[in-house]
Amino acid sequence: MGRRAFTLTEVMFCILLAVLGVLAFLSVVSYSLRARNKTSQRHEASVMATSFLNQAELDNWKDFSQSSARPRQPVPGHPGFEYAVTDQTEMPDLKRVDVLIYWQDKQGLQEYRLWTKFVRED
Repeated sequence: MGRRAFTLTEVMFCILLAVLGVLAFLSVVSYSLRARNKTSQRHEASVMATSFLNQAELDNWKDFSQSSARPRQPVPGHPGFEYAVTDQTEMPDLKRVDVLIYWQDKQGLQEYRLWTKFVRED
């Protein structure tokens, strides 16, 4: 009974398949790390926007005629993030409030917007 050995072509083909598999795996890992970072920043922005919107709601409960607007400024305790709050009265008893969160990442300036409308109840 003779022994059968692998040919150089078969060995090179197996190495090529292994290298392609490792490269595909590294590509998936790299993509997932980038996506996780972006998702993390968007989540942080959504939490901040919700917080500022809750504050605007409290302000409107206290005095509906007062503006909730805030100029664009850094978010305290969150370096790299800025926020702005705008409001506009659409009717005497209806006000729209927008909260915008800004941050910079590798793809440029990012923005997260959250808005709602408040109705004055007497």
